[in-house]
Amino acid sequence: MCRTTPLLILVALAACSTGDRESNPTAPHSLELNASAAPTAGGCLLDVGDCPPEAWVFAPDVLEPHFPQDASNCDFTMFGLAATIPQWDLHPTAACRQRQWGQSGIYWQLFKDVHVTSLPRLCGGPGDIDEIRLCSLDWVSKTTPYGAAGSAGCVVVKLEATCGV
Repeated sequence: MCRTTPLLILVALAACSTGDRESNPTAPHSLELNASAAPTAGGCLLDVGDCPPEAWVFAPDVLEPHFPQDASNCDFTMFGLAATIPQWDLHPTAACRQRQWGQSGIYWQLFKDVHVTSLPRLCGGPGDIDEIRLCSLDWVSKTTPYGAAGSAGCVVVKLEATCGV
């Protein structure tokens, strides 16, 4: 094999390329990863297969009974609280844990012992809640596979109430 054969093969391969390089001389030669293959909050609205699995949503071991309140990490600025929750950390046992599913924009929040001033459908008055909700800014006021999201982009997927406290 002569030295010019590899050079000729390289030139032939370059000549057979898709022409993308002609319109964009900085375009990469290699195949790009399909970014749409990663789960997204918007994708979850279109395809349930892009939503978090139930085991991730309902993971029972994330918030232990003695989870310290100062370790709470929920972002109530991005995903607001209902007006009936004037102080989420009223009780010393109250806590909130938040995590994101990969880089999807879907957030999971778990509330424990959060005081609510009015739970008309559950208690007819005040009470404390343990709640799991899923939130995404892409879900604001939209129907999701988990139900209708409110103005904060959140859907309550589990709610337990203790009335009269």
